[in-house]
Amino acid sequence: MKLSRALLIFAVVLGTVSLTSAAPDTTKALFCAYGGHGYTGSGLERQSAVAVVEIENTKKIQNVSLTEFALFDQSGKETKFSRIVNVEAFARPLVANERKFAYYMDSSGTRPWDGTLPKGKIQLRVRVALAETVAGVAVRFRLMIGTQIIEGTVNGRWGS
Repeated sequence: MKLSRALLIFAVVLGTVSLTSAAPDTTKALFCAYGGHGYTGSGLERQSAVAVVEIENTKKIQNVSLTEFALFDQSGKETKFSRIVNVEAFARPLVANERKFAYYMDSSGTRPWDGTLPKGKIQLRVRVALAETVAGVAVRFRLMIGTQIIEGTVNGRWGS
């Protein structure tokens, strides 16, 4: 009886360890830039932003959506997004001597994202319209996809 009780306690402890020692989901901010569209007429967004992030999951998660995106200037002033333009799975190979800005902004090698975060890694390119023009110079961004909050630096700005 004592041996079976000890084995049961041992099994419970091992079960607890295996549940809590699973590798956590990881995220990485790869790129972000923003800029204007020139003259767009009244009522239309004048600026947008693009961010590329990498998410690695321990399990497949379906029906995930982008719920937050914001740029921040040096003082911390926040510029929020007004709408999602698109979210794409990004899998384009890097061309020799290609600069980071050109690599992440090029639309080839992407496909529409279906809202699924697969088990393993996926890179997503998020394009949003900004609710207002960024007043200063944006230096960092934050977005939320599902329960993942991803923050990173802004790599540049394109002209209008």
